[in-house]
Amino acid sequence: MGTTDVKPYSFDYSELAKAVATIIESNYTDVNFTIFETRQFNEFMNLQIGKNTIMVSIVKLPTEAPVSQEKRWMPIPENFLVDLAAEKILSALIAQSQIEYIYEGYLNHYQIDTKKMLRYAGINYTVYFLSRTLEHVLHNRIENLTDQDKTELPEAFDDSYADNLEGFLAFIADEVFAVKGDYKQTWDFIKQDTNSLKRYSNLHLLFEAKKRLTFQSTSSILMVLHEPLLLRS
Repeated sequence: MGTTDVKPYSFDYSELAKAVATIIESNYTDVNFTIFETRQFNEFMNLQIGKNTIMVSIVKLPTEAPVSQEKRWMPIPENFLVDLAAEKILSALIAQSQIEYIYEGYLNHYQIDTKKMLRYAGINYTVYFLSRTLEHVLHNRIENLTDQDKTELPEAFDDSYADNLEGFLAFIADEVFAVKGDYKQTWDFIKQDTNSLKRYSNLHLLFEAKKRLTFQSTSSILMVLHEPLLLRS
């Protein structure tokens, strides 16, 4: 997905939504709430929503849901994109065939803080790097790859490690490119000077913490590595 010309999100709320907000603010001063209109999705839907639905949500904690700096009751995309997946009432109002277009449209056209969105969703995550590219670490190739390379290199990697977990773990921990240190130390290292342009990775840390993970097969591991390659091709 491209991310050029992204802009801050803004939306012109209906007069009805503004009136509802005014009523709540005037009569329930201690209530934290957000108001969302389903027509906010129309911008990126092929099948437009004909009947607008206004949804009022009570926020349990002031910092629980990401909101606009303009009005505290205005949710931002980091809020309602999570709700679209999590709230059955909201998702029931949107045709399933349109949800992909909604996510793609917002991520491509607006400035989305994915870390904030994941925190709101309650998802704990860690990020690992393979620099300067996946191919650089796995195959020591830094040139632009041909379409044939993009097919043959993953296939060769699969042939080498699909049934060889110990071999894969030894490879990904190779001192040639595996950065020494803990999670924070490896990220501090890759940010220094021009290290991010060189052949380095901290992916081995994921597998050093294998006691917290259960691998049923190596296919789940290989998917982590191959998926970024497919996304870039």
